[in-house]
Amino acid sequence: MEYPAGVYWLATNQGLRRIQGDFWYDLTITDGLPSSDVHTIELDSSGNLWVGTAEGMTHLKPSSNSNPNPPAVRLTRIDGDDIPDERTYRTGRAFVSIDWRGGDIETDSSHLQYQYNLDDGQWSEPVKQNTVTIGLQNGQHQFQLRAIDHHFNTSAVDSMTIIVKTEAPHLSIQSPIDGDIVSGEFYIKGKRRICFVSATASI
Repeated sequence: MEYPAGVYWLATNQGLRRIQGDFWYDLTITDGLPSSDVHTIELDSSGNLWVGTAEGMTHLKPSSNSNPNPPAVRLTRIDGDDIPDERTYRTGRAFVSIDWRGGDIETDSSHLQYQYNLDDGQWSEPVKQNTVTIGLQNGQHQFQLRAIDHHFNTSAVDSMTIIVKTEAPHLSIQSPIDGDIVSGEFYIKGKRRICFVSATASI
């Protein structure tokens, strides 16, 4: 159902979906529907949308956006740690957990929904939780997040860079190279950690 022009309504088993442009919002029980399992939508001559659900029928009257204040969203933690100041996170694991916080002047937090995407791909299904765990391939990725309130306003996008490297590093000791025999305790210092080596070797 398209009403008004450019706004589409879709019956789903997760709610009444309102689609406008590249973002959408699912109206559910928390928004006043008898059930989130929506079977049908009809438009009457007065501009009311009649919504048939598994638990009964209700109606709503779409109107122009009279609450233009957008919500705000902020990424807060990744894998249990604060978001780095430079907003770049490096990890050796293929799965990462990301947390965020959203808010809005006129919308209770239970009515906020969120969408995320990777590398400028398609936006995810709307979610109400404030966390997500995603799997990533090796390489550099851009994670983006936005919030949508129940007045159908969308927030500015918050984003960060995630660099995944799951391969084990290759260690190569270049010195000494003249056949000297070395023994004792040595310190090998890298960018991420310091290793302590105790050995006797001919190099």
